[in-house]
Amino acid sequence: MFINTSKFKSILFYLATMLFGLCLSVLVYLSLSKVEKSALLLVENEIPTLSQIKNVVAILSEQERLLYEYYAKDENNVYIRLHNAKIRELDLELIQLTNKLNDPNLKKALIKQVQKIKKTALELTNNLSSEQTQWQLAREQLAKITLTREAAIPHLNHILKDLNQRVDFGYQETKSELNKTSWTVAAFSLMLLVITLVVGRYMRGYLNQSAEITRLALFPMRNPNPIISLDDAEKIIYANPAAEDLLLSISREKGELTALLPKDIHAIIKLLKKQKKQILKIEHHLSSKVLSCEFHQLYDVNQVDVHIVDITEQKKAEDELFYQAFHDSITGLYNLNQLIKFLDSHFIDSPSHPFSMMMIEIRKFNAFMTSHGLDAAKELQVTVAKNLESCLSEFNLMCKTHLFQLNERSFACIIDNDNDLGKIQFLHEKIERSVKEPFMTLCGELTIELDFGVIDYPEHGKSPQELLKNGQAALEQAINIEHSSLVYYSYELGDKLSRQIQLIDALKLSIQNNKLNLHYQPQLHLNSKKIIGAETLCRWTLENKSISPAEFIPLAEQSGLIIPLGNWILKTACLQAKNWLDQDINLVIAVNISPRQFSQPNFVNLVKDTLKQSQLPAKNLELEITEGVLMHQETDTISMLEQLKQLGVQLSIDDFGTGYSSLSYLKKFPVDKLKIDQSFILDSHQSKEDRDIVQTIVSLGKNLGLSLIAEGVENQQHQDFLMKMDCDEIQGYFFSRPLPAKQFTHFYNQHLGKV
Repeated sequence: MFINTSKFKSILFYLATMLFGLCLSVLVYLSLSKVEKSALLLVENEIPTLSQIKNVVAILSEQERLLYEYYAKDENNVYIRLHNAKIRELDLELIQLTNKLNDPNLKKALIKQVQKIKKTALELTNNLSSEQTQWQLAREQLAKITLTREAAIPHLNHILKDLNQRVDFGYQETKSELNKTSWTVAAFSLMLLVITLVVGRYMRGYLNQSAEITRLALFPMRNPNPIISLDDAEKIIYANPAAEDLLLSISREKGELTALLPKDIHAIIKLLKKQKKQILKIEHHLSSKVLSCEFHQLYDVNQVDVHIVDITEQKKAEDELFYQAFHDSITGLYNLNQLIKFLDSHFIDSPSHPFSMMMIEIRKFNAFMTSHGLDAAKELQVTVAKNLESCLSEFNLMCKTHLFQLNERSFACIIDNDNDLGKIQFLHEKIERSVKEPFMTLCGELTIELDFGVIDYPEHGKSPQELLKNGQAALEQAINIEHSSLVYYSYELGDKLSRQIQLIDALKLSIQNNKLNLHYQPQLHLNSKKIIGAETLCRWTLENKSISPAEFIPLAEQSGLIIPLGNWILKTACLQAKNWLDQDINLVIAVNISPRQFSQPNFVNLVKDTLKQSQLPAKNLELEITEGVLMHQETDTISMLEQLKQLGVQLSIDDFGTGYSSLSYLKKFPVDKLKIDQSFILDSHQSKEDRDIVQTIVSLGKNLGLSLIAEGVENQQHQDFLMKMDCDEIQGYFFSRPLPAKQFTHFYNQHLGKV
């Protein structure tokens, strides 16, 4: 389209040049003629007018050519200078021409057309010089200028026609003189013909230049990516500077452009021509680089453009992301994603081929990371991974294995062994022996224990999810066994896990919907025989069946539900104690606090807010804390206990004597009471050792000014023994089992009547 427009402009310019030559011939002819005075006056007035008309036409054509050239080359400074000069020249010629016109309508129409061309030219100039050129608008503006110029031609032709009539009249008068100078005119016309030929050659050069500009538009020189053009014979006919730069970057000569193209270029172009789409994209490896080659079929110019992008860094990033997606970032082992991918592939390719999966976990990894730090934990992972790889490399002589790391502390090993129990046992013992001795690391010697859970395919699962779930069940069972252990999955174990999951979900709903109950076990003061307190015990009934606290409390600990459960127990117990206080039943309500609940940063504020909301005096609340809580984070524990004491609550150590009993912490921690564990009471009437231990605990408590209470009192002998030992309080089934709040109130009133 651009080339056709350029040809049309060239033809117009060529005709205008010839017309201009004819006008010069007339001028020469008239200059040599000796016409009568009246004819000379006519020629002096009319011929210049004719010249002005031609000048206006020529200026308009030249202005249009400049605009097209500015559009193609975008040379702002050059265009502005030439364009302004032509505008001034046009204004001068137009003023002189219109002053000689007698027809006002014709004068007005001509001025209007010229002004319209000037306005559109200004709009085009502003558009092309803006930061974001609107090219479609520019093309429309160019077309508008062409149409406006063509619309002005009839007006000029009308003027020309009128002028010719007057000139012809003068010519008839001077015809006799013109014959004398005909040879002169002929000679001058021949000269004009030579000029016309020269101008024609110039126009041909202009067309060639326009074609080059078009080519530059298709293949921009400033494109940062290489672009190569191929003709029908698949020969390179153009390459931009970026292509040469790419050649230099791979140590090739500038002329070796074919090196940037795939070797099977012929087949690629053949495929491109066959398919419906005119674009074909492939990847091409060249030296150390990866190039993306996009082939474009351009039917209108019978060539193929190849757009090349260096995607080497992109491919490296993709490879790195792929590696990270399927490998552990610390050990480099295949991760859980790769394990699932491996299992999916196995189920498709070899669904009937059995295998075993051994899941391995570093025991107490979180505690290790807390005490030794993140760097030591990472080194531990690497050390264990290397150790497992070493064991498996030797075992591979017997069975093929695949090792994966599921998370920071867990591994999985696929064993191609036809579910051979003996081989599993052999591998387990081999790994156990390898970790029996301490590891030497940057953090010093490290001793670890591993837990193992084993499942068999297809017996224990036929999908990755099912195998991992059952493997985790076996592993969890192994973790619950003291010291390193190996557990084989069974359906009984699976049922147990399913029940635990169901109980956890049901417990969560029960906490949210307030479906739990509290029972209260009376605490008897031995000397006064009065009920002075009660221990709070949680009870849960699910689908008309009572769930033992020994079952659901550990699940609450494991799942994290112990926090909302403990908060609910504390709040409910305080409200009940306040209700009893309002009935003149003055009791100290004892609430067990779990280690996880006690470790919450906002625990002291929770107790404070609960007392405030329930309006229970702080002295009526006793918090029972296990020895294990007191032995960790000693500084923080002392601070929290002191804050609780400042609130006014009482503090007791639960199950004293079974944990980390230490005389030093009894001196440091602001506790009020020791609770003797029932394990020392149950056989105290038969075991001298138990009686001696109880006597020692009572003496210790008395010497430190602490109150003592014994739990698990089941008979009269227990009570008599504890009274003899000067124990302050007791609780147990001999006196009363745990009771719901309403029954407790009745029991309290009955006992009060007996005292």
